[in-house]
Amino acid sequence: MNLNASLPRYAVIIETIVNLEFATGIQISRKLVDRGFEATVKSLQKDITDIRDTFDIDILFHKGKDAYFISEGGKEATDRFLEFIGVSRVSEIVGQALQEQKEVSPYLSFEHEGQWAGTRWLPELVKAVKSHKWVGFDYRKFETDQVKHYSLMPLLLKQYQGRWYLIGQQQNGEDRTFGIDRIEELKVRDQSFTPPEGDPRDRFRNVVGLNHSRDKVETVRFSCEPVQAQYLKTLPLHRSQKIIRDGKLETVFEVKVIPNYEFVQRILMMGAKVKVIQPTSLATEIYSHLREAAKQYES
Repeated sequence: MNLNASLPRYAVIIETIVNLEFATGIQISRKLVDRGFEATVKSLQKDITDIRDTFDIDILFHKGKDAYFISEGGKEATDRFLEFIGVSRVSEIVGQALQEQKEVSPYLSFEHEGQWAGTRWLPELVKAVKSHKWVGFDYRKFETDQVKHYSLMPLLLKQYQGRWYLIGQQQNGEDRTFGIDRIEELKVRDQSFTPPEGDPRDRFRNVVGLNHSRDKVETVRFSCEPVQAQYLKTLPLHRSQKIIRDGKLETVFEVKVIPNYEFVQRILMMGAKVKVIQPTSLATEIYSHLREAAKQYES
């Protein structure tokens, strides 16, 4: 299966089911044909099987409605796939425009070009994760600018704040995280490995970002002024986020997380527009950081 060639077909199928909630084979086939793809009963069934196996998107068939739908358990994987497709489509637009020697800068603006660095490794890394193959690569650290070679059992690819990270385990059992934009040479080896038990995504379910730990999950409550609250309603800090009170002057949110480094940084980024209510230990930590920052401006 040529994954790169199949992705546009898969995107049409998944988007059709998501938009209609229950999509018949005829409706999906019409969408495929409208987008320039061939569509038969056999090819559609194969596509759906490949989507299940490759992306863990649980597409089921409802006999009563004679239609396909995505199970509750498959919606998280669906969101990740659609986000990946969105990034891929932007990349394709840029690449096509550059090949046609068109000026793209008046139409596209990127926060930082470095966020696209390393994405050339994604296809090979996806293949290595799925096939349980060891990888070897040269890695340049930010701190020292030195290059070091690593061998890794690749377990998961995770995107955070516009960058992709490779999460895996070394031969000694140590968990490691690498920014793929700092990988300089990559080789997928023939050597296979047996992945550790459990879903590697579980270690990130109770944290924001990349730093996971075995610390206790805390119930964090914080209040925001109205404008900031609107941003958080549309782009939550964490999947557990819910609104406790929504008033005219402030909105109180609650999340259940391990307050790691990235979570603290996200709170600090909101500055005076947010106030941590509980736990007291986190409120004290945020206050301490803000005091230290204020000292930078004292004469």
